[in-house]
Amino acid sequence: MNDIILYEKVPMTVFPIKILDFHQFPEDFCLHWHEHTEILYIKRGTLHLRCAENTLKATEGDCVIINENELHDGIGGECEFLCIYLSPALFEPKHYLFQTLVRDEALADIILRLAQEYPKSSHSGQLATKGLTFLMLSHLISNHTQQTFSEVTYRQYAKNLNIINDVVQYLEQNYSERITTASLARRFYLSEGHFCHVFKEVTGKTITGYINTLRIEKAITLLKNTDLSITDISMQCGFCDANYFTRTFKKYKGISPSSVRGRN
Repeated sequence: MNDIILYEKVPMTVFPIKILDFHQFPEDFCLHWHEHTEILYIKRGTLHLRCAENTLKATEGDCVIINENELHDGIGGECEFLCIYLSPALFEPKHYLFQTLVRDEALADIILRLAQEYPKSSHSGQLATKGLTFLMLSHLISNHTQQTFSEVTYRQYAKNLNIINDVVQYLEQNYSERITTASLARRFYLSEGHFCHVFKEVTGKTITGYINTLRIEKAITLLKNTDLSITDISMQCGFCDANYFTRTFKKYKGISPSSVRGRN
């Protein structure tokens, strides 16, 4: 995750929807965000990905709904999946925050029918695409909405979300450094109290909890893929000493770092 693409511009067709059919996991699925709502439908296999602070495992038949302006990236997996981009214009004048991981046979049926009609250039095919798109939106809003925002409320939410997107990008690049809540708040021109409140409100986690989780995930990658000592790994991942690293690792994962290396 060294090269981070923060914003992805999604070109749209005349009707504000775009559907892509992936037959293998794309190698460039790195950390990014966009203003569109994105739906991934897993046709075959398993996909591991991260949406905001959540790491997810999606299997055949699952839908992953990535909300607008939400940081996300693919971690890995062997799968075939449909990717649907929905323009914010389709939801106006409101904004919706949807559940992230959904297993819904009715929604899956609509998505598969939509994917069949989308490539058709005939007038009937275009009408079917529009009709199925609105049917899908209606089903999502009725069954999988977590929160609804007015335009005024959403502007403040989006402002906070953009701040946290920048924070997450910074942490992804600097997790090995000494980082404090106070230093982060100063970097992003917020009081420490307000910064902690906004981060918890957007991510559901404390800043300390998020940093520890990030560092431990980086450590797991090193434990599995290198011969570095546990002490060296702890220092590379930003922990002050190996004992603190081991205690924190056990707290978050329930096992020791040496156990992860032994299993691998």
